[in-house]
Amino acid sequence: MAPPTTDIGSAENVKRPFALSHNRVQNGGGARCVSGNYGGRRDHASYSWGHQRNALPSHCGVQWEYVIDLSIRCLPF
Repeated sequence: MAPPTTDIGSAENVKRPFALSHNRVQNGGGARCVSGNYGGRRDHASYSWGHQRNALPSHCGVQWEYVIDLSIRCLPF
C-alpha cells in the first residue's frame, strides 16, 4: 500500500519504551505517565482557546449537528 497523497512524511515515530517513562507509586498501585513525554506532534495534541474570545460558542452549533446526525469521522493527525 502507498501512503496517502497528503502525507508529507514529517511525523516522528510515537513508539516509546516504558523504561524511559516516569513511574509514580501511590496507595492504589503504580502508573506510568507516557503521554506528556512525546515530543513529536505535541502542537497537534493541544490547542489554546485563550486567544479567541467566544470561539467555542461560534462553532458549537455546527459541530453538534454532525454529532446528532451521526456523521462523525475521526481523522488521524
